[in-house]
Amino acid sequence: MDINPTNLEGQLLLAVPTIDDERFARSVIYITEHNAQGATGYVLNKPSANTVLQDILVKMPQELMDTDAAQLPVFVGGPVQSEHGHILYPQESQQNLVASTSLEILVKAIKTNQHPLPPMRLMLGCASWTSGQLEDELRENVWLTLPFKTKDIFNIAPEQLYDYCLASMGFNLSAISHEGGLA
Repeated sequence: MDINPTNLEGQLLLAVPTIDDERFARSVIYITEHNAQGATGYVLNKPSANTVLQDILVKMPQELMDTDAAQLPVFVGGPVQSEHGHILYPQESQQNLVASTSLEILVKAIKTNQHPLPPMRLMLGCASWTSGQLEDELRENVWLTLPFKTKDIFNIAPEQLYDYCLASMGFNLSAISHEGGLA
């Protein structure tokens, strides 16, 4: 699949190994929206320290109490709106992820007795870019782009996802020098 830098919706961004912004170091971001107004995405590989769904919900729906869903890990989706929760899950076609603020997907899975639960990521916050900002960062080589594959995201441990994505592009971090020099 070719990547169109003017519309990265449904694609992955990987922070370059030398990124200066610690909030995005080693980040794998799924882009849910990209248009003339800007872009929105979610960091897929940064679990929140020891936080599960029941820890962040002020009012947990009765259907979720005492279920596997209450113990789902929560991820740091990005630094913007970090108090807002989102659920990322595959569309029925499995081609792209959908972002929702509703717990309906979880409630439906519990009510229909789906075990294991369908693949999803619970997020606090998101990453967002203003009009032209992401395009500028791409020109400045802040991000690498990669086609999204549902199976990769949900079958790879979050702490291994960044290295896995780089390796799928042919990069080996141990072979990259972090020192400048003259040739």
